[in-house]
Amino acid sequence: MQEPIPSAPAAVSKIIEELHKLPGIGPKSAQRLAFYLLRSPVEEARALAEAILDLKEKIRLCSRCQNVTEDDPCRICTDSHRDANVICVVEEPLDVLAVERTRSYRGRYHVLHGAISPIDGIGPDNLKVGELLDRVRDGSVLEIILATNASLEGEATALYLTRLMRPLVGRITRLARGLPVGADLEYADELTLSRALEGRQEMSG
Repeated sequence: MQEPIPSAPAAVSKIIEELHKLPGIGPKSAQRLAFYLLRSPVEEARALAEAILDLKEKIRLCSRCQNVTEDDPCRICTDSHRDANVICVVEEPLDVLAVERTRSYRGRYHVLHGAISPIDGIGPDNLKVGELLDRVRDGSVLEIILATNASLEGEATALYLTRLMRPLVGRITRLARGLPVGADLEYADELTLSRALEGRQEMSG
């Protein structure tokens, strides 16, 4: 927990404490943000507060692909120009944005919301694996692209899904190794990710 600033008003200490809970925000950054908000116009602070509330109240998971959306099904799942026979499986919603930036993929997605990590107590039952299986059981999906991160957890998840879906899907591929080992998909540049999509390889298992 962020240590309160001596003699700081309770409201200031509280906002610093809450900002410090955000990923990538250290104690100093939390203090700078808090005092920026303190100096900003009331309208700007209110707009931020309302945007956060809208985020929590309006955003849900798409019942098909499990991506975040305001409409269910989401726009990608209802886009008739996208190939419904190909599903790109990613770990997080941010990864969908990363792949979309390449403008080289026109299939659909499935978001797992994590990766298998026994050390963190995360198993297949904690992910959106069952929902993925439901989508491929009818035989309409011709290819699954496994775009989990190039990490130990991402590789373990990809291998697990390969074994699980091998009897259900004719073609299961993995992004090519143009991606740095250990790197998260969301941080890959568009060109690297585009080449990884084009050079995807068949999964064995």
